[in-house]
Amino acid sequence: MNRKYQYLLDLIDENGGVLNCEIVQFITKNNLLGAMFLRDNPLKNDALNIACDGGYELSEQDVNCILLAYPNGITPKTLCKVHLPDSVLFELYFDNPEFFDVLNAQGFFERLPKEKFAELFRMGYKFAYDCKLVKALQSRGDDFVISVLDDSPQFFDTLVDAGLEVDTKLWLKILSITDALDVKAFELGVFEEMSIDARERVLKDNPERRIYFRV
Repeated sequence: MNRKYQYLLDLIDENGGVLNCEIVQFITKNNLLGAMFLRDNPLKNDALNIACDGGYELSEQDVNCILLAYPNGITPKTLCKVHLPDSVLFELYFDNPEFFDVLNAQGFFERLPKEKFAELFRMGYKFAYDCKLVKALQSRGDDFVISVLDDSPQFFDTLVDAGLEVDTKLWLKILSITDALDVKAFELGVFEEMSIDARERVLKDNPERRIYFRV
């Protein structure tokens, strides 16, 4: 057994089996929080809450140890108290979509790059149906939405069903960079509703689209 962890156990015994500020400081100073979870220490949750309440920032190692020992060890309440790298938050969100509100309040989805948004939709089909996530996507602006759709056009229908709003302006931007959604645009009557100027623009990008316009 690690000597520092053994010393921690001795400190707890000497204090009547409970924690105090000095013991918690020893835990955080020596990075023993993860060890407490891995060894199923009965005071692990108390140590986690007291440390976070005191301003302790969980390290990536702490998080990995906690999740290894207890997949549900990190809760939304805990996330409100800690600051973790976005790479860690992404993995937490992927496994725990219920963390959305907490992460959104922390600005996580405002920082999430297009590649990670697209990865969510590709790796977890459930995310394409998540109305909150789709709303967060749309709040990033048309250009960002287009960049994500360019990576994952197969999820367009699902995103629309989940609340993605696609007006004529957005359609024109989509069609200007990809032809992967031409058939869908035709099915929805997008081409027929275009102005003459808009038609000329999409035909300039791809003359073969002329088949979508009724003569």
